[in-house]
Amino acid sequence: MSTSPPSPLPLIPWSKNPNFQTCDSLDATQAITLAAVDILVLGFPKQANKLLRTTWESGHILAFAPTAIFPLHRFWEVTNSFPHYLEWADEESVPEFFTGYNLSKEGGRQAWEKFRDGKEGRAWWPANLRNQSSEFGNEDLQYALERLGTGGEKEKHCTVGFAIDVAIEVGDVEKARDLVEKHVTGVYKRLRDLWDDETVDYEELRKELDERLGFDHALHVWSCLEGGVVGRLLDVQEKSVEAYVEEGCRLIRDRLTAGVQSLYTDKSVPELVKMMDESFVKARKLDPEGGRFMAAIGDDERKDVAQRTTFFRPPATDEQIQKLEEKLAHPDDKGEEIGNTGQPVRLPDDYKDFLHTTNGYYISDADPNELKVFFESSAVSRDFSDVLPDILTFILPSFHNLPFEDFEFIDMPDLNAKRFHIGAGGDEGYIFLIEPPFAQQVVERFDAAYAKADQRRRYVYDKLAVDAFGGIEKLRRAEWLCVHWSEWSPQPEICLGFKDFMERWAVPAAVEELRDAEAKHGK
Repeated sequence: MSTSPPSPLPLIPWSKNPNFQTCDSLDATQAITLAAVDILVLGFPKQANKLLRTTWESGHILAFAPTAIFPLHRFWEVTNSFPHYLEWADEESVPEFFTGYNLSKEGGRQAWEKFRDGKEGRAWWPANLRNQSSEFGNEDLQYALERLGTGGEKEKHCTVGFAIDVAIEVGDVEKARDLVEKHVTGVYKRLRDLWDDETVDYEELRKELDERLGFDHALHVWSCLEGGVVGRLLDVQEKSVEAYVEEGCRLIRDRLTAGVQSLYTDKSVPELVKMMDESFVKARKLDPEGGRFMAAIGDDERKDVAQRTTFFRPPATDEQIQKLEEKLAHPDDKGEEIGNTGQPVRLPDDYKDFLHTTNGYYISDADPNELKVFFESSAVSRDFSDVLPDILTFILPSFHNLPFEDFEFIDMPDLNAKRFHIGAGGDEGYIFLIEPPFAQQVVERFDAAYAKADQRRRYVYDKLAVDAFGGIEKLRRAEWLCVHWSEWSPQPEICLGFKDFMERWAVPAAVEELRDAEAKHGK
């Protein structure tokens, strides 16, 4: 996914960042704004603004992460360097969707001023200082210094940003600079030390940065960071930062214009299944009792699961696959109610490749179907098909916080399509294959809504289609759809066929489970 600079930087490598692989583009844009704050701290404003501008130019959906909007606005305010492309932004001239904050100069500053002058900025202050006036004394500075980096208890913990604020307000500029040189620099030095550590989780690093530094509520820190003191003390080379930024620009540009990029497009279905299996096997060796995507293990199997070399089942024979196709062509009464005509079903080649590799995928023959990742062919059926209309309501994802109330999501066509249940994902979920021509019915419904939409809504439809499918043109080329939903998931994932599902969900889920097991056991 990433070709980060060869030399370690006091930043979080893009390769650790999972947010370019999620269906919500907000995750990616927020990750960019957080990285931009880190780069500003190191003293490279030109490179930080390049990240932000590239994000803006790639889709005008620059969404500030909650812990990034205020540091960025404070930096722009202190340095009088508000980006000109945001100065031009307003709801009339530029579609500003996917964000809870108005990105215009006036709107952004109003949000910042409300935060700065109100109670929001005091939420991270130590409890006994939170309700007093902003006029601090030397005893308050001492109190803050004693609680630096204690972590854990929010009521007692003091962030570096707050301590710098107190030092500035009592007139102790030397102490404020000392805090920058020792503590801020120390936090970013730790990032550099962990650059090559593959077991460190992005979210953990991000949380540590936010909780120790607290720049999202700091008023005066940027006046102490002028001249790039942190980057200079850490001997950060501009060339390395530029390489890091170029990689970030490529990632966000690709994500916002082409959607989530699969890491495994060059793999065949048998290769994908093997990758999934290898990850699960290694994860279970490290953590036999764990596993979100594999079934819970009974006492008898727990003893030997760590010795297993594969969870493959025997491959399905041509006869078994033919029997499944015949079975699906002659459903029960419930199947006939959803429009099945009794015509023979010809399974898609990618799903048959899976069955020829392993006839189902799960740990134990005793596992109930709701705990299996994929069923064996004899368990595939049209059961639970009535679940799908309840969960598959909109063509495009509905998780974005859109800035106008009258936006109309596009309803799915009537789900009288033929579909069958091929697995549970290992976590009480549902995996369905939906037969042609339902995908084309979805495209027709999209086109009809798009033709009637105004410019702003067309913009949103285009961007949501990128999030969901990599663009509506990819959906036009689809024949089969694969839909996955779990009871704990806010909404279903729609993939463009079985192989697309393996690439975008099944293999990444297994790789993530292995990563979690390695982190849990310090591997």
